[in-house]
Amino acid sequence: MSTHASDPLAALGSLPGVAEAVDSVRKAVDRVYGHRVMRRRSNEISSEAALRGARGSAALSGADWALEEVRRRTDFSADTDARTVGAALRLGAEAGQLLSIWRQSPLRVLARLHLVAAGDAGVLGGTGPGDSVGRPGWTARRSTNRWSTPRCRHPPTSLAGSTGSPS
Repeated sequence: MSTHASDPLAALGSLPGVAEAVDSVRKAVDRVYGHRVMRRRSNEISSEAALRGARGSAALSGADWALEEVRRRTDFSADTDARTVGAALRLGAEAGQLLSIWRQSPLRVLARLHLVAAGDAGVLGGTGPGDSVGRPGWTARRSTNRWSTPRCRHPPTSLAGSTGSPS
């Protein structure tokens, strides 16, 4: 487990049973990577995992489609549920590419993910509120190096009222 001071999850490593659980998961992942099928078909398996992850994310947002429906569809703009599934698929494809940027510029990553999730709503002539796309409602006060409260309609409870600097 990482114990670096800027790691927000470092405190979890000291909880009872966490180190053992992490070690167990690490060994299980190593066994999967060493499996013959994983070596031969890793791209196919990775794609399937990404598809299932996006479907699960969409389900958490209320668009609970069967996996076969997600595979079959090509148009993800027909209704609200279709747009939610499409956004989850786009976010899943984009998020991994942004990991290296996160430490230097988390607001840039959030803005990019906001834009990607919006799909054609951010394009001139698109179907949504293009002015706010790519601007998820966060501001940073450079002079004090502190974060202001999110200006979104429904801020996550863990961030509502937060004014401390992120670590």
